[in-house]
Amino acid sequence: MQPYDKQLKQADYDFSEVLPRKEAAPKLALSACHFYEFARESKEAINVIASRRADGKAFPHHPGKKPHQKMFCLGLLSCTKGYPHTAWRDLSERDKRVLMQVANYLPTLQRKEETQLNPPVKIFMNEPGAITLDEFKQQYLESHLPEYDGEPTKIGFIAINAKYDATIMSEEFHKIHRALAGKPMLQNPFRPREPREYSGRTSLRDELNALAAMRLRSYCANFAQAKRKLDKTDGMCHYARLDAFNRACNRAPEYFRKAFGWLDPGGPVNFTAGWRR
Repeated sequence: MQPYDKQLKQADYDFSEVLPRKEAAPKLALSACHFYEFARESKEAINVIASRRADGKAFPHHPGKKPHQKMFCLGLLSCTKGYPHTAWRDLSERDKRVLMQVANYLPTLQRKEETQLNPPVKIFMNEPGAITLDEFKQQYLESHLPEYDGEPTKIGFIAINAKYDATIMSEEFHKIHRALAGKPMLQNPFRPREPREYSGRTSLRDELNALAAMRLRSYCANFAQAKRKLDKTDGMCHYARLDAFNRACNRAPEYFRKAFGWLDPGGPVNFTAGWRR
């Protein structure tokens, strides 16, 4: 099942409206567009939501697993009336607004699910029967300067999983610090951070452009036909050579797995190893 109806429209491969070089669309729009357009390539998401819309069946639940992320994403896409046949550019303002409101929360939700059984950082404080913890607390107090009344020193054991990188560790310690300081984990009302847009091959811009190239190779009979379509877009001039274009196409499944591998073990709907003949 293709994410577009029968024929490929320019909105299915031209993301220049949300990929500005200098000004225009905010980063949250870029993040929401990235999530939505890659979701249009997920056969699992398309089929489950189509079935749900047809007969009202609930999303599948797998015993023993916590499907929070899957339920959240499928529910979000199901509420997007244009999914999967409408391109991001052609979505209603309501659909875009809803997607932008939650797109920044998805990486946090995904990390929570991936790390809940083996967290990056775990602190144990005042555990029942923790005799060694009491001994350590006494030793600490004896070896440091006397504290003033109300000094907010917290004493406990800490476990660190070294497989996680420094960025994740820093964010985990920040959350622990907020909890120990009695601060809420989330602001109320919630104000999501604008996602960072990295330069180079890891940017959301490059990933969306690779998705666009993959769709063009799937739909077009040859590179000449695809190039005629590319010439009408803004921001994909670096794919004017066949070798660069094909490299981008071949990277698209990697980006898809990064975005939806937790839900769909298959590849993107429109991936082809070569040109359509």
